[in-house]
Amino acid sequence: MKIRFAIRRRAILLPSLLLLRLLLLLSIVAAPGLVLAQPVPAPGPPELAQLAHSLRQGGLVLLLRHAETEPGVGDPAGFRADDCPTQRNLNEAGRAQARRLGQWFRQHGIAPTRVLTSPWCRTRETASLAFGGAADWVPLSNLIADRSRQAEHAREVRDAIARVGPQDLVVLVSHGVTIDAFVGEYLRQGELVIIRPAPAAAAARRGPAGATPDTRAEPHDGHAVETVGRLMVP
Repeated sequence: MKIRFAIRRRAILLPSLLLLRLLLLLSIVAAPGLVLAQPVPAPGPPELAQLAHSLRQGGLVLLLRHAETEPGVGDPAGFRADDCPTQRNLNEAGRAQARRLGQWFRQHGIAPTRVLTSPWCRTRETASLAFGGAADWVPLSNLIADRSRQAEHAREVRDAIARVGPQDLVVLVSHGVTIDAFVGEYLRQGELVIIRPAPAAAAARRGPAGATPDTRAEPHDGHAVETVGRLMVP
């Protein structure tokens, strides 16, 4: 009998002790003037913070490859530039990706001064979801099926980069093969590369193989460009 009573008494005391501890904890939390430490969010990588700072300063051109698309390469046979259903378009993951990119820009106080896009539907939609819209610019067109105007378009894009003002932040939304042909950077879908005109001294001393690190140039157009960094928003 004594053993059974002791077990019952302990079963009653345990919940009571737990309740007492809980009430004590609540009284500490509610105590006036007491501030409990909150978890401190981990800072972003220093290089990412520096990149955001550079974008806010301006004087840069951002070449953005369209966001993630439906599976495939290029466009279906017989596609038309004025008919989106005939093209390869963004999938739902790509649309979410474009929205995240725009959100990252807004969170970091980065506002493009101009956004231009290839006339393809997947680039237009990327620009619209990320930045609220863009103007079509033919030199940003997809080169994968037709490279007949590659040199002409590359020259126009490089001219635009060379004319960027110190306060400008220009976004050019295009395609993987086009960006690679123009600045020598092949991007993943939804990735962007930050470009600025290379200093005149760097352009003057470049060699046939590109003696200056991270500087790309076509010998015939006289414009050298410098890669500042690349960004892939998670």
